[in-house]
Amino acid sequence: MIRYLRGQVLRKEEGGFLLLVGGVGFLVQAPSPFLQALREGEEVGVHTHLQVREEGLFLYGFPEEESLTLFELLLSVSGVGPKVALALLSALPPRLLARALAEGDLRLLTSQAGWGKGSPKGWPWSSRGRCPPTSSPGRRWRARPPWRQ
Repeated sequence: MIRYLRGQVLRKEEGGFLLLVGGVGFLVQAPSPFLQALREGEEVGVHTHLQVREEGLFLYGFPEEESLTLFELLLSVSGVGPKVALALLSALPPRLLARALAEGDLRLLTSQAGWGKGSPKGWPWSSRGRCPPTSSPGRRWRARPPWRQ
């Protein structure tokens, strides 16, 4: 499993970016707020989730470990795939998303991209107590975001 990469952002693409690590380019899909903050040519560190499927290997990247944990929690829910999980992480700050999951706030969750009336109805309650600590992800990034340290 690839859990963390540090390298140079070669270019940004629709829904992701190309990260050069030791001469190897990794295509990393990421939430839009993270993508918007990246600059081509900068060195970044990325917490990652590797998904192995019949169609290929898919790498998802996050600026902090708490977002990665939320992504993996969302993937553990029946009927939720990477597209919906990324849409939720793109639409809601991690702290708010963690709170909505912990409290089972279906109204907030179903109001976001990728979710609607056909979405699983009872799943947030199965997530109670499994959400990561939310002490820091909801705040605005400092002058030096965690992935640029």
